[in-house]
Amino acid sequence: MNSRKVYFLFVVAFLVVMFIAHLRMPASYNWQPTFLASSNQPFGCMLFDSLMAKSMPKGYKVDDKTFYEFSVDKGFKPHTILVLCEEFNPNDIDMMSAMNLLDKGCNIMIATSSFDYGYNGDDKKMKAFAEKNLMIEVMDYLSPSYFLTYMRNSQNSYNYLTWLKGRYPKAEWSLSTPISSSTIEANYDDSLEICLNSYYSVVVRDEVNYNGVKTRYRYAVHKRCGKGRLIFVSLPLLLTNYGVLDKTMSPLTFRLMSLGDNLPVVRTQAYLDKAQMANGGESPLRYIIKQPPLKWALYLGLLTILLFMIFTARRRQRAIPVVNPPQNYSLEFVKLIGTLYFQKHDNVDLVKKAYGYLKENLRRKLMVDLSVEYELVQNIDTIAAYTGEPPQMVKQWLQELSAIDRLGDADSITDQQLHRYIDIINNISSKI
Repeated sequence: MNSRKVYFLFVVAFLVVMFIAHLRMPASYNWQPTFLASSNQPFGCMLFDSLMAKSMPKGYKVDDKTFYEFSVDKGFKPHTILVLCEEFNPNDIDMMSAMNLLDKGCNIMIATSSFDYGYNGDDKKMKAFAEKNLMIEVMDYLSPSYFLTYMRNSQNSYNYLTWLKGRYPKAEWSLSTPISSSTIEANYDDSLEICLNSYYSVVVRDEVNYNGVKTRYRYAVHKRCGKGRLIFVSLPLLLTNYGVLDKTMSPLTFRLMSLGDNLPVVRTQAYLDKAQMANGGESPLRYIIKQPPLKWALYLGLLTILLFMIFTARRRQRAIPVVNPPQNYSLEFVKLIGTLYFQKHDNVDLVKKAYGYLKENLRRKLMVDLSVEYELVQNIDTIAAYTGEPPQMVKQWLQELSAIDRLGDADSITDQQLHRYIDIINNISSKI
């Protein structure tokens, strides 16, 4: 086995070993919330969207339209529009379009970790809405390092949330503090009670401090607004793949989605981070680069191709042999045969070979078989017609040549007889 084959087998075996080793390594997850329909990471929405599409009674779909695009769409019927993102920072056009959608009978469900809106325009309706609007404050975003540090160091690692009695019976859930760190507050401190009391609280957490003062933190509220319903949820991480897969949190996830299930639900991705949206549409090469086994297999393959090109790019110089044209030795062969017959002086064998060649030539060209005696007259006429000789002359030639068939190995003929036979054979052969 040469060195090239050994090198090739080594590279293939190394690639296989590395690929198997990477497959057996523990899977790594990206804990950054993306809320993308194409993401299968814990805080993506691929599985969440699939389950909601099958479980929502009125239907469920994902779109990329803004509030304004929904409001100007003449064919758009009342839906529950779900805004699911990490930070929701709408502009005046977005909020005015949201108010129009609410007036048309749509539900708007805002599930985010951070939301604050203040209106500075002259529209009285928008001013009144902004003054009675809520805000969502976040303590910290979930990250692997923060989550692990908090779970190890904090004695109270969970918040106990209560679903108030309503459509569903009262129930309690314990959620880790990083996931339930955002709460819903009033937009202005002086209107705290008035603003919050205008909303119906669904999910809350009650705490009593050392002075016996009870404080209520709200995580999901809603109220009638126009012909529709405005819903705020500060638990966006529950509406992800992680939320529907966790057995303790999935019932709360489906209860939150039921707040707007009286209409078809459409989740918009228009308010997601544009950088995350760009990274979400992965090309095949980007997918390969993100998977460590495929990434290293690609790198090693490219390195192998590069080494192969380096070692084989230079063409090997080989001496080109000079090939002489083949020589024609037919004349030498004829001279050799003639010399052998001259030295042996076997006239009978020579004339038999010449006569046999003549008979074969007549049979192949004229379909004449001289060995058949009853076709002699027909053969004479055929040969005479092709050679142009008189039939009597042809008949005389054939009679003389027929004596050759009767010659045995012990017989002999003179040189004059040999010349006579050869002349007749050449005379006929040259004219057919």
